[in-house]
Order: sequence, then C-alpha cells, then structure tokens
Amino acid sequence: MFRSFTRLHARVLLHKQDELAELEQRLDQLDQKDSKVDSYRLLTNRHTSGDTERRALLSQIESKLNEFSNLLKSLLDHLERPEPDESQIKSVRNWVDGYICKIGRSEGQAHQSFETGSCLTCPDYHSGCYHLGRANRSFVLSTACPDAALHYCGLYVYLLISTLLADIVQKLRNILGNGGILCRNGRVRGELAIDSLTTLDLVWQLIMK
Repeated sequence: MFRSFTRLHARVLLHKQDELAELEQRLDQLDQKDSKVDSYRLLTNRHTSGDTERRALLSQIESKLNEFSNLLKSLLDHLERPEPDESQIKSVRNWVDGYICKIGRSEGQAHQSFETGSCLTCPDYHSGCYHLGRANRSFVLSTACPDAALHYCGLYVYLLISTLLADIVQKLRNILGNGGILCRNGRVRGELAIDSLTTLDLVWQLIMK
C-alpha cells in the first residue's frame, strides 16, 4: 500500500505544461518572423535548410513532450488502480501503531495518508496457520498480540494473528515465566525452563500441529 501523490503529480504536470507553452510561443514567434522572409517556404521544407535555431527548438519540444506524455500516462494508469478498503487501511494502521516492529519516523507517518493511497496488490487471505507458517516463528511468538497484522511491503502479505492464537501465546508465556517446560504431549513439567530458542521451536511445532 503506497501513497499516490496525486497532488504532486499535478504540480509537476503543470510545471511541464508551462515549459511546453513557453516553447510553443517561441516556435510561433520564430515562424512568424520567418514568414516575412521570401525564403520561408524553403526554410520549412528543406531538411538541410541551415535553420539550426528552429531544429534545436523542435528537438527541445520533442523531449519535453515525451516527458509530459510519459508522466501523464503514468498518473492516469496509477489512478485506475483500485483503492484500498477500510479494513486494509485499518490493518496497516494497527501494524504501524503497535509494537510489532520498530520503524523510523518517516515510515511511521506514512499511514496518516493511506486514505489517498492505492492498493497495488490485494492481500492474500488464507487460514491463520498458513500465514503463521510464512513468518519467522520466534519473531511471531515473541511479538504476538490480538488483531495484530504484519505488512510486508514487497509481497503485500498479511499475517493475521487471531485472538485465540494470541491467547495461546500468552498462556505459553505464563508457563515459561513460572519455570515450566511444555512437553511434546502438551503437558507442563514443573522444571526450570530450558534454552528459550529450543522452547520456542517446540512451541511452534505444537501450534502448527
């Protein structure tokens, strides 16, 4: 999800348009000046007329026209993209406002204008386990919270963690916090917790089953 920057597109297009208008006026003045000369017809028809000023001006106009046309086409194509719905915007806001990932100030302010953005790719909604399996397990278990959403800009994939899964994670945290170990059969043994990474790997396997 990205901002469309429609206003900036319009400002740049207006600037390009103003430049083209000036070049057009210069060409008209040049044509008017040459029309008063007897050799005007030859100047406008001969490819090797020696009229370097006109050719240079036309070359500049061509370059500016291409820039203007490409920018305008890009904006029109961008405006045709579907806008994100409210649920998508809310999910990204929840991710930005939460504590899932530390981000810089500029990225953190991006969600303030998501209403004017466009959804480049629709999210892929599948089961919670499907999304859970696509993330870093220790990262998810250590940061899980109800209704949290992870937003990967490159793939635009949502990882939705349901309240049920969040509740499971919280219970597991309580178990580990009290010095218990969760065995593969789902029972809790009252022993000191083993290495945290090993415990998280075991928890992950139990959840995925």
